[in-house]
Amino acid sequence: MEAYLVDAGVVVVPTDLVLRARKITERFNEIIQCSEHFSLSENDGERRFAPVLSTLWHTSSVVFDKSIFGRQQDGDKIIDKGKRSNLVSVMPIVGMGGLGKTTLAQLMYNSQRVRQSFQKRAWVCVTENFDIKTMTTLLP
Repeated sequence: MEAYLVDAGVVVVPTDLVLRARKITERFNEIIQCSEHFSLSENDGERRFAPVLSTLWHTSSVVFDKSIFGRQQDGDKIIDKGKRSNLVSVMPIVGMGGLGKTTLAQLMYNSQRVRQSFQKRAWVCVTENFDIKTMTTLLP
């Protein structure tokens, strides 16, 4: 597997991946055009709701850092910000799914620098349906 570095928000994407993405987009457009002949609406059929994936998904502090590139600088910025204050604080890392938010948090949590800089560390998985009482009792 080839590794690609992310710098200043620019991601280098291999040409074959771009071509595959274009083909997939073209195929979706064909499907949309064909589906117009069937007069489908959102109210057709019975609706079933599956459980929200995020309520089933739990993370841990374990990370496989051998295949992670280009996140050290991001982590250092967050650690520096946390060290500037003597108060216990929460720093959200937000963004679309798949950008590496959890991976960044795992790398920082397990880093030697964080272990040396902070007396206490805690990993908490917060889902959409979390209970604040339960969550705080899990903290050391």
